[in-house]
Amino acid sequence: MKKFQKLSPIFASAALLLSACGMSVEPVSTTFTVANSTNTTSSVTSASSVNFSSSSTEVKEQSSEAAVVYDPTGAEIVLSFEDSTLSIQNDNGCLEKSDTTLTITCAGVYYLEGSSENFQVIVNVADEEKVYLYLNNVSLKAPTAPLFVQNADKTFLVLIDGTENAFENGDSDTTAAIYAKDDLTFKGNGSLSVIANGHNGIHTSNDLKIKNVPTIQVTAENHAIKGKGSVEIEGGYFTLSAGADAVKSDEGEEDGYVEGKGYIQITGGEFHIESTGDAISAFNYVLIADSVSTPQIQITTTGNASSESTKGIKADSTVLLQAGIVEVISNDDAIHADGTIQIDGGTFTLTTADDGIHADKLLQINGGVIVVTNSYEGFEAKNIQMKGGTTYVYARDDGWNAQSLIQLSGGYHYVTTASGDTDGIDSNGDIDIDGGVLVIEAGNNIVDKGDQGTVNYTGGILMGFGKMNEGVPSSGTKLCASSISSGARISYAGESVYSTFTTNKSATTMIYITPESSGNLYQGGSYSGTENAFGYGEGGTLSNGTALSTSTCSSSGMRR
Repeated sequence: MKKFQKLSPIFASAALLLSACGMSVEPVSTTFTVANSTNTTSSVTSASSVNFSSSSTEVKEQSSEAAVVYDPTGAEIVLSFEDSTLSIQNDNGCLEKSDTTLTITCAGVYYLEGSSENFQVIVNVADEEKVYLYLNNVSLKAPTAPLFVQNADKTFLVLIDGTENAFENGDSDTTAAIYAKDDLTFKGNGSLSVIANGHNGIHTSNDLKIKNVPTIQVTAENHAIKGKGSVEIEGGYFTLSAGADAVKSDEGEEDGYVEGKGYIQITGGEFHIESTGDAISAFNYVLIADSVSTPQIQITTTGNASSESTKGIKADSTVLLQAGIVEVISNDDAIHADGTIQIDGGTFTLTTADDGIHADKLLQINGGVIVVTNSYEGFEAKNIQMKGGTTYVYARDDGWNAQSLIQLSGGYHYVTTASGDTDGIDSNGDIDIDGGVLVIEAGNNIVDKGDQGTVNYTGGILMGFGKMNEGVPSSGTKLCASSISSGARISYAGESVYSTFTTNKSATTMIYITPESSGNLYQGGSYSGTENAFGYGEGGTLSNGTALSTSTCSSSGMRR
């Protein structure tokens, strides 16, 4: 099995975007435990930590130093398969053999090699015992699971460096090609191919861990990788194709929340995932961090979102994203949580037929780079808190939509929406702006607030363009103008440039809100300074700009 290039084209483009925004993926080492609630705790990245003058990007590469080399001494217990026969070297008295099965009945280290079309290996040892299976170019196929861990404390599958190993089950009634009822851990840097006909690829009813840098390819008619209790992946190269969810942990889904269970943690590795269902799905929480290496994840979901869940990253409780270079193409929400989504870092490129990011309760963005290239609504949640980071959203309906409250206090954000009855940002309650930068190019309404809601302003910058604007705060320096052309540079400048932006579409009206009061609003001119990835700049100088005719800002339009 061929390993991937270290940085595939999509990851390279995401890294360029991150570099253009002047951000880097900083190492994070964290342990995250969450109950089935909406409250999480982590550090907050302020807008001041986003350095637009920097062009460096730090990606923590995977390390394969923990090599597992096979250097036999002759004392190893070796299980050699050849067609329908099995030979055993150094039998330890713990091996029970029949015509088509081999059962390991006590702890130990066992080496598997050779190939068979009809043989099953069963691990059935005492509750406290551990079994190590070293895979040395072994290929097993069976009508049922070719590897079945019936009972053990833990079973380790060690992929010896340089080896190619394969497991395939038939279409009989079995749970998975590799099936364990207890803890299962993969180690080593060898390769593994798993084909599951009608069932899961790799499945454990308890905890699943994958360490070092293996190359794992799974093709499954159901789930590709499932750890019912938990899934922890520290590294490796993964190609996953699933007829249902690709990576799944669902303990607590049927009987209620179980502390320390039902979660997925990805702290390194490179993933190429195609699924009919959700790509990464956990009942409790999903955590993506770069404690080991920078996760690089490419997701495509192809299911029918009108009849099934086919989301990119999903959790019933919490999604916590601290790092990574992630691309999602989906027919359903790209990132979804029934509770809270918190983004502290990483680069995310999202293309979806539904919402870019959807949280039933709270969406909090503290850092990172998020680009929603296509969506129905870019960000949707009961409450939206934008505390940092850099975001770009294109939406066919509303850019940001909150049921109760939108809070903007940090970061750099751009929203553009399609023409029609669309809003740049829309809150059914209040909108609070006390920091950060938000540029809106709306197809219709720039800011839409609730019938009884208010726009509260204490700081930050809002530059909005559209056909009308309902949300005008009572405080701050507010400048409005009309008839803005596409491709026009609009700047607010005094002795230096406070803000500048070149429009991408024409607008009937515009609004600019700032804490400054010593500047003027200009159109055109030449700008000498630094602009970010979506064309917004601060500082520098403006020459030959023409002062815009401004008017008193007032609310226009009616909330639908």
